[in-house]
Amino acid sequence: MFNGLDARVPAEAVIWPEWLKILVSALAGMVTGTLLEPLKKWINDCVAAREGRKAIYTELGKVYALFVELPERSGQKTDRDRLQNINLKTSV
Repeated sequence: MFNGLDARVPAEAVIWPEWLKILVSALAGMVTGTLLEPLKKWINDCVAAREGRKAIYTELGKVYALFVELPERSGQKTDRDRLQNINLKTSV
């Protein structure tokens, strides 16, 4: 009589009932999802923070270029020049 645990039968020949396959795969999926969900959230938070930081630096660079770089190239007085003039006037 074959009971599925006989050492003479290779492991591939053991036939599992369908309900047991479903139960094992459902439990494996649930355990894997439960264990990996915090890791997934942490990775997503890091990616979102990096993208936000990059967007902020891009906008700050544009503001800097608008108020400092462009006036210097065109020969106009910049805020830096105005501040230096104020400092020179007050120190004299």
